Amino acid sequence: MSFIGACLGGLTARLIYHPFDTSRVNLQLKHSGPRSSIFLTREIFRENGLLYLYSGLGLSCIGSILGTGVYISSYNAIYNKFEDKISTNSMKSALIAECLASLIFVPTAVATERAQVRSLAIRIGNSFKILANIVKTGDLKALFKGYWLTLGVFVPLSIIQMPLYENIKNMLQKFYDNELTSKLIASAMSGGVAWWITSPLDIIRFRLQIQNAETNFNYKGLLHGVCCIHRGQGIAGLFRGSLNRSIFGAINFSTVILISHLYDAY
Repeated sequence: MSFIGACLGGLTARLIYHPFDTSRVNLQLKHSGPRSSIFLTREIFRENGLLYLYSGLGLSCIGSILGTGVYISSYNAIYNKFEDKISTNSMKSALIAECLASLIFVPTAVATERAQVRSLAIRIGNSFKILANIVKTGDLKALFKGYWLTLGVFVPLSIIQMPLYENIKNMLQKFYDNELTSKLIASAMSGGVAWWITSPLDIIRFRLQIQNAETNFNYKGLLHGVCCIHRGQGIAGLFRGSLNRSIFGAINFSTVILISHLYDAY
């Protein structure tokens, strides 16, 4: 998969699913209230309108385009260099690719997710204003707030998703003559599973990144956050919004694979 094909795939996936990602962000922020992302999306649409569901879209698209391009192209380049077993090779490639891509994903996600939070969006404006304000004040460290924490979430996600994808794809190719069919099924399955499993980690990552922005969270770290949520809300609290995240993962990864495949083929 080429860099440009991956960029186009990342853009397409973001345009399709951004409104539901906005509801996912607000769902993960809540201690209580609606547990259904579909219900919350309808509630946000009714109270704030369609435009709010696309809060932070511009900067998010930039992050998705460049981040996905870097991730997929670097993963493929590294994967093709090794001759290990599929799972081992894929895990090493995913680890390095995620470290590189997160240099783009983290700063754009910090600004985008703050713009997506209803309680903060009116006061602090859109994602570009947030980004401009951070640069203006010289607080560039804030752009990479949670970089290592993000790796703590997305490295496990990647080393689950990519080996699972490679193995399922190879298995399905024995039954399907069409390579694209195998890729799409494998990407949807691996994306959905990996994003669901890592949902608890993502909730803590998100809350840690915004907890200084007048929120009620006082987590000291990833483990402390997990303990706080589990103590107050149980296992259900740790997987709040996980279905939405799993659907996003399935759609996101399969869309990237589809668009990349079509671009490279034609």
